[in-house]
Amino acid sequence: GLLLCEGSVVELPGGELVCFLRENSGMGLDAFKSISTDGGMTWDGTYKIPIPGCHRPVAGMLQSGKVMITHRFMQGGKGWIGWWTQNFFAALTDVESCLATTREEAHTRIMPLDFDRSPESDTGYSGWAQFPDGEIYVVTYILDDAPKAQIRGYAFRESDFIFGG
Repeated sequence: GLLLCEGSVVELPGGELVCFLRENSGMGLDAFKSISTDGGMTWDGTYKIPIPGCHRPVAGMLQSGKVMITHRFMQGGKGWIGWWTQNFFAALTDVESCLATTREEAHTRIMPLDFDRSPESDTGYSGWAQFPDGEIYVVTYILDDAPKAQIRGYAFRESDFIFGG
């Protein structure tokens, strides 16, 4: 069954809260979310959003009004450290998709940020911010080419997801 944990809450322009949840079953399922329309007093549903294998999500609003979620991709199947934990992504979606209650009503664009080449690969637990000039800066930890984990940063703009974005 579902093993949901490590929620990341984003406040939408209309005041709704959406909590994106780590899906920890090891099956590589879509991301799940819950929605609150009363400031977090009550939460509705666990709804799918098309972000496959979403592990350790960190969500927030961009200046454009879109929502970005950074996450480790965990495809599921047999494995663990070194097999499931080598890809780090950023997903871009919109407010309507955040509020959608079915997967079919939501859309996302998913951009790869890094690939951990270490045989003991492990990445995730990211953080990010958007600067006043629009640049987005993301940090995460990764093993890759070092004997111990390192912090790595990535700078990009929303136009790297989609031209004119």
